[in-house]
Amino acid sequence: MKKGRPAHTFSALCAEPLVAAVEEAIFRHTSTIGVRRHRVQRSVLERAITTVDVDGHPIGVKTATLRGEVVNRSVEWDDVVAAADALGLPATVVADRAARRHDAI
Repeated sequence: MKKGRPAHTFSALCAEPLVAAVEEAIFRHTSTIGVRRHRVQRSVLERAITTVDVDGHPIGVKTATLRGEVVNRSVEWDDVVAAADALGLPATVVADRAARRHDAI
């Protein structure tokens, strides 16, 4: 930082209505005397959630598309863990089965 002093960078991401409260918390709980603010925009992919059956257990699968092309697919991990516990299988095995079943749809 200035004059070769060591420093840390702290970032906070919040909704617009919370900016004043977050800045106040930063001023009160850190040694800073200034805050830089930047607006951040977020782009999101279209997504659809479907459910597949893995040995009698429902697993949610989220599919994200870009201009109609599938670019990402992920299983709902909480569903995977619950099914894995019930089936006595590793979660990775259940996740793989869910992904393969979804691909077969």
